[in-house]
Amino acid sequence: MDQSMAPVKRIAMELASEDLQSEFARYGITAGDVNSRFMALQERYDEEYDTSIIEYETEIQKLEMERTKKTYEDALTTALMLEREALEREPKAATIIRQIEANVAPKRLVVRGISQLSCCALFRAMRNNSNVVSLDVSNNELSDIVGGPIGNMLSTNKKLRVLDLGFNKLTILSLRPIATVSA
Repeated sequence: MDQSMAPVKRIAMELASEDLQSEFARYGITAGDVNSRFMALQERYDEEYDTSIIEYETEIQKLEMERTKKTYEDALTTALMLEREALEREPKAATIIRQIEANVAPKRLVVRGISQLSCCALFRAMRNNSNVVSLDVSNNELSDIVGGPIGNMLSTNKKLRVLDLGFNKLTILSLRPIATVSA
């Protein structure tokens, strides 16, 4: 449904007399003088219009949600593909992530020499990890790209007690999602 399919408000006063008589009959408006019949017909038109506007707006919202969902799914698919490609280039990081996913990683995990995308994959894996209580990803030149994944990880992983992000290139932009979860 596009915007051109929006409901159009009907006006009883704009009808030709033969159309007006058929509309009176269609809506069962037979009693009263001409003015009261006009008002009754216009009330019916207004009720139909209000109902159709609600239905139209609901349909538009549904379509917008579907578009947003598709955009999000496409972005997620792209991010996962990029993470997978990064992990193929970094076998050490891939091994650490498999350990995290299997809950066999060390309780105090120190990760160095990991790329931004692999680190995003690491934070994604940490969401459901119940083994690691201390994660040190300092000195990895991480930037604002990792802020969202860190915030997502912290919102679901309640076992992690220590997160060392020191000596990275994080700014206030990346720290906002983290602070939101920590508050």
